[in-house]
Amino acid sequence: MLNSIKNNLSEVLNKAGAVTEDGATYFKGLLGDLNLFSSSEALIADNQLYDETHYLLVPDRDTEAGFSLYTKRVLPEGYGSDNELSKKRVFQLPNDKSLEKLELLLQQQISERNLAGLDTQSSIADRLDVIAEEIDKQSNKITNGLLIIGGIVAVANPILGVGIAVKALLPSLTSKLTTGGLDHFSGFLKKNKQASAEKDANKLAKKEIKKLAPEVSINPALTLLYTSLHTSDPDHDPLTESVDLWNDLDQTKSILIASEAISVIYAQRIKKNQSPYLHKNDIAWIKSLDYSQK
Repeated sequence: MLNSIKNNLSEVLNKAGAVTEDGATYFKGLLGDLNLFSSSEALIADNQLYDETHYLLVPDRDTEAGFSLYTKRVLPEGYGSDNELSKKRVFQLPNDKSLEKLELLLQQQISERNLAGLDTQSSIADRLDVIAEEIDKQSNKITNGLLIIGGIVAVANPILGVGIAVKALLPSLTSKLTTGGLDHFSGFLKKNKQASAEKDANKLAKKEIKKLAPEVSINPALTLLYTSLHTSDPDHDPLTESVDLWNDLDQTKSILIASEAISVIYAQRIKKNQSPYLHKNDIAWIKSLDYSQK
């Protein structure tokens, strides 16, 4: 058991080193055959009452599925990843048909939870909850529960059974670990495991009660990307069209998250000029979305 904790801790701290030292902004893995990108940093939102997780189905013709998934955590100012806020799940899609496509993709590609057996007559909220659980499960595998919140690297790892602020425990964080350091930290975890388990048990019922029904929204930035990838007009200019996306103040947060998702997913392909579906105007627009340069 202790070796398992040490191995898991090593992976967590290696990833923590990646985001603090190497500047990694996301983690990438697979959900079946779908590319899954999980942002390493939470968005801090003003005047927000909930702990939100956003699931974006990003059009991606370079993949067999035709889409990639991107997840982003959004928290109010002053809250960590382990909190008692009401939980909200928000699915952001490019069009009305995308939800059906997402369900179909997961039914075909995931066997662990047997989504294919999910009652298609059940409520949309129930189906979305199952989908979100599958995405969260895989996202946690590739991130090890690591998240940057306001510049602090936080870890909420169910295998370790404890929520920690890595920077606070290891001020000189590096990706190279020593056996002595792991032994020291394993001792810390062992002493705190029981208290943490009791705390989590007390919170579990509250969290279940506060889980809100999933929401679905059509994100105009994703819609614009879908149109750009499927149009036969080489002169189509998404950069000009995108100016109007920011006029609706209620959509600002969603457009910001979608801009980040598109930028991250397409960054390497644009850099290497690898996508046959992107015209010069599309590339100019996506480059303008590079949030890391702003």
